[in-house]
Amino acid sequence: MNLKTLYSLPIFKEELCFIIAVISKISDLHSHSLIGEYIPSEVVKLIAFYFLESQLNVTISCGTTHSMILDAHNKLYMCGSNLFNQQGKNRNKIPEMKDMKAFHLYLNTRDVKYISAGYFHSFIEKKEGLFCNDYSDLTNNDLFLKSSPKLGRFRKMYMSVTKILKYYNIDGEKKQDIIEEGEDIKGFKLISCGLKHAFILTKEGLFGFGSTNYGQLGIDESRYITGLVKIKIENVITVSCGKRHSMILTKEGLFSCGDNRLGQLGISFKGFKREKLHKVDLRNVIDVKCGARHTVALTTDGLYACGQVRYIKPFIKDDIFDYDSKSSIFSKSDIQNVISFSCGADFTLVLTTDGLFGCGKSDYGQLGKITPKVFYTFQKIAVDNVVAFACGYEHSLILTRQGLYGCGNNELNQLGINDEDYSKKKLPLTKITKEENYFEI
Repeated sequence: MNLKTLYSLPIFKEELCFIIAVISKISDLHSHSLIGEYIPSEVVKLIAFYFLESQLNVTISCGTTHSMILDAHNKLYMCGSNLFNQQGKNRNKIPEMKDMKAFHLYLNTRDVKYISAGYFHSFIEKKEGLFCNDYSDLTNNDLFLKSSPKLGRFRKMYMSVTKILKYYNIDGEKKQDIIEEGEDIKGFKLISCGLKHAFILTKEGLFGFGSTNYGQLGIDESRYITGLVKIKIENVITVSCGKRHSMILTKEGLFSCGDNRLGQLGISFKGFKREKLHKVDLRNVIDVKCGARHTVALTTDGLYACGQVRYIKPFIKDDIFDYDSKSSIFSKSDIQNVISFSCGADFTLVLTTDGLFGCGKSDYGQLGKITPKVFYTFQKIAVDNVVAFACGYEHSLILTRQGLYGCGNNELNQLGINDEDYSKKKLPLTKITKEENYFEI
């Protein structure tokens, strides 16, 4: 990418000046000047991430049937299903909370620092610590105290919980009690969730918990991990969880583990699962994201993918359309100038300097159109000036300078559209106006 291309980005002049300033400040990362004819793609990626996340400071995260938005004032908005208390409300005591039809401000919270929507989980970080909904496969007594601080149905998580047996002498009678003590999670960076497993990255390293049925934690154990276990891997940059597989990016390279039945680990491994971490033969990886059964990685050379061929066809050069065909090695697509990307269950959204594009499954309209049911080539999404976006399992949310858009499965109101006519499974690209929800851009 050169400066001419950079000037064509859909941003304001003052924001462009800010980006150029950032280039100047980080030019010492490279041996040549960045304010020249050529700007390395990895630098553009860093700039785009810093610009979108820090300057605009809007984060969107989508789960299977719910969505979360953190605005520039650190206020949290949520919508969609509350079946597992992922809205932070008690689904049994408040019937109308089972499905939130519009984005609502959560508990007037104004100091949320981080959000992440898992399959059926919600995680939020505040200055008091990391909190999770307390009705899911990932919540258990080894991560929470019985007296854990709460935000509605969100409970504070701990690095470890110690139970101490103490004895008391009351009126000459000896009694005992169990006292719980929790160690706070310090230096939190990020969390990524699969269907029944998750990773937490801190300054102390990478920790995992949950199911190991498919080896998705990268440890040689076949039990349910009820507390945090440290993963034997160093210098972790980021981690992403698929439905039953995981990808871990470190300074030394990309590693994978878990379910490999459709080649989503990117390794030539004949077994259907990989319990131990295995290094992937893909160099200069900048970022990696997992779908349910596929993986997409951005490198300095371009965008690559592996997994179920039917839904990553733009990356596959061979004429393969069988439903169960798999690609166990990363293949490169022709899409250029990638800024960022996000993976849904069986589809992918990619933001480039030319706009937002999608490929894969769109049977619910998650790529903006209900037909065709599968996009075998990258198709441009009919929005401009995209500043943030996220893929859920079968739905997408896209924030532009013109407003918030949603598309895909809205059966449980996960798109945040407060209209009975829109509470249906299949919804093409639709603008979510202020009149239809409480969220303000």
